[in-house]
Amino acid sequence: MKTMLFSFICLVALTTHSKAQTSFGIQGGATFANQKYSGEGFDLNLDTKVGLSFGLVGVMPISKNFAFRPELNFTQKGAKSSSDDGMDGSINLNYIELPLNFVYRMNNDNCGLFIGAGPSVAFGISGKSKSDEYEDEKVKFGNGDDADLKALDLGGNIIAGFQFKNGVFLSANYNLGLNNFIPGEDIDDIKGTNNYFGFKIGFMFK
Repeated sequence: MKTMLFSFICLVALTTHSKAQTSFGIQGGATFANQKYSGEGFDLNLDTKVGLSFGLVGVMPISKNFAFRPELNFTQKGAKSSSDDGMDGSINLNYIELPLNFVYRMNNDNCGLFIGAGPSVAFGISGKSKSDEYEDEKVKFGNGDDADLKALDLGGNIIAGFQFKNGVFLSANYNLGLNNFIPGEDIDDIKGTNNYFGFKIGFMFK
């Protein structure tokens, strides 16, 4: 988490001396997250769980219509599940996430439609699993056999949105998990990934 915070601060510092119209803002919204598990002979998609996402965003022009749009967000991921006998459960995961989007802007003055994509890096900070049958349990992040999930969560991000002249913007994104979050060496044949849709409203300061 410290590495991601330092990276975002460095990006801000590198652009403060630029004559380009760099801008920064705040944003917040909702995530609609699920998890996918796959292995030899099976594929399992859990149900969608609603969460929160909020943080900082920057827009750093690269050329007339292209810009670098990094974000630093608190993002909730996870999933829900239900069984035929009516037993329900959920896993709630909290991450600090750094999406690094490269966007194409229809106008070059920060107003109008934008669309883009890029990688994302997230670090798990806390989590909890809930079930009708068992007591709530905290999720332990790590890489050892005693951990529940890996802390590092890598993804590919697609984003689209619209910014108004007054600085208010709306955006939607889809984040596809790329790395296996299941730790340990004995279950390499099982892969689990986080995925989510996100919707945000924000404001860019001029």
